Amino acid sequence: MKSHVARGLALLMIIFSILLAACAEKRIDDAMLTARIKTQMVTDGRVSPTRVNVDTLNGDVTLKGEVPAQEEKDAAAEVARGVEGVRSVNNQIIVNPAAAGAGLPSGNEMKQQAEKAAGAVEQELKKGASEALLLGEIKARLVAAGYGNVTVGVEQGVATLKGEAPSDKDRIAVEAIVEKIRGVEKVDNQLTMKGRSPTPTPIPQM
Repeated sequence: MKSHVARGLALLMIIFSILLAACAEKRIDDAMLTARIKTQMVTDGRVSPTRVNVDTLNGDVTLKGEVPAQEEKDAAAEVARGVEGVRSVNNQIIVNPAAAGAGLPSGNEMKQQAEKAAGAVEQELKKGASEALLLGEIKARLVAAGYGNVTVGVEQGVATLKGEAPSDKDRIAVEAIVEKIRGVEKVDNQLTMKGRSPTPTPIPQM
């Protein structure tokens, strides 16, 4: 009788151990599945890995979190369904435009930001090159006209003239030369005439 009881207990222990092992294996499988989904989201580029939470239970996946656009929500579900081992996907993600600045950006967002930054740098380089060419043309024209001593600066189409002119006639002539050059939108003529001192401020009589 005792031997039958012992054998029964031993059998129950074996079954219990098998069930525990199966449960542990299930938990490991679910964790692996979650990791694979997260990895695929990063690789896909359309989904932020930090804005979307992934929970997996027995192959059933639940997606939660907030994303700025419906496209990202749909992409998250599409990516999850494409991972081998996923039985179902419950997409509970909320679309909230304010979430655009939250978490890490998606791969596509980072690409767009990089392209935007590169475009801005390119525009600045083009602007700098254009202003350098304009500055060179202005100086060349002034040298040819005998006004090589005039200091010229160019910024956003505005040509600033500094230095001394022999006479008021020359001061006006320099401005006329510069304002006719293509690309010059405005002339800031700060030229002074040689030998002319600033007018002293009158001192009030006591």
